[in-house]
Amino acid sequence: FGSGILFGTDTSTDNMLYDYEEGTFVPTAEFATTNPTSGGITSGEGRYLKIGGQVTVVVKINNINTTGASGDLRIKTLPFTSLADSGDGQISLYVGSARVNNINYGSNAYLQSSVPDNTTYIRLEENLDNATSDIINTGNISDGVTDVIAQVTYFTAS
Repeated sequence: FGSGILFGTDTSTDNMLYDYEEGTFVPTAEFATTNPTSGGITSGEGRYLKIGGQVTVVVKINNINTTGASGDLRIKTLPFTSLADSGDGQISLYVGSARVNNINYGSNAYLQSSVPDNTTYIRLEENLDNATSDIINTGNISDGVTDVIAQVTYFTAS
């Protein structure tokens, strides 16, 4: 047998638990075009659990600074790079949940967190009724008072 744990009478290495890890990391609220020019990048708290190639992260960032920033919000420094799509378009985005304070979005919309493939960041998406989704950006955020808590599960090759 290889290195790992098998349960009960199972002898298949395909069913082996070979990797378990949990820990903390420091997520940062950065922006796709320009980061804040005054006051610095806002950081927060993050926790992760990795079992095999599956990673679940929870992040909390309070009072996001947008002074001088522009572009889509990206919560960066996830502990593992998300798995790249194989080219068939089947898994190009991993979706999770989000709770926010002081973010402006449509009354007929809901927010979700997502991790695009082959990245180390979370983005927040506003899903509109009978329309496409829109990525949350500096125009949606109230400078210095917006808070984000997000959870997403994604796969990694690490």
